[in-house]
Amino acid sequence: TWRDGWRHLRFLLLFAPRWLFLYPGAVLAAASMVQLVVALTHPDGLGRWPVGIHTQLFAAGGVVLGYQTMLFAIAAILARSFARLVAPNYRERWALRLADSPWLWLAGVLLSVSGLVLCVSLAWQWGSTGFGALSPEAAMRIIIPGVALLLIGTQSVLAAVFFAAMRSAFDLRAPSSEPMPSA
Repeated sequence: TWRDGWRHLRFLLLFAPRWLFLYPGAVLAAASMVQLVVALTHPDGLGRWPVGIHTQLFAAGGVVLGYQTMLFAIAAILARSFARLVAPNYRERWALRLADSPWLWLAGVLLSVSGLVLCVSLAWQWGSTGFGALSPEAAMRIIIPGVALLLIGTQSVLAAVFFAAMRSAFDLRAPSSEPMPSA
């Protein structure tokens, strides 16, 4: 039934976030990052490997989507841990440390500023030409990574805020007298 399917999906979301989201997201982000770096370092192409601006746009989208998927996995790990459904698996304790550290929002601010610098540099370059026509190829090779960095940086800052809010929401709940089961 629909209800059983939804219950099973919720079970997978909470108890298999590494295999369902973290690892596929990491593979997508890494493969897309390789494509993006190749597109930035070899604008004329790399043999038969396409590295034009369209490929670069899809690669940037893959990086952003993969990163968002990894953040979703971290949120599921944290929700399960904060709800005291099970003790954190030793392979997932890094997610708890990440949620408690300032690194996620600091990296997010740094990435957002880097992306903003790329976007502003292109706007500055456009202004210096009297807001005339720019080479679409050259402009897109600057703006695509700039927007991707802005998106990833903003997602990082928002995820840090969300993780802190989630921790606060679960900390406000009445303390459980039952010990947490181990994984």
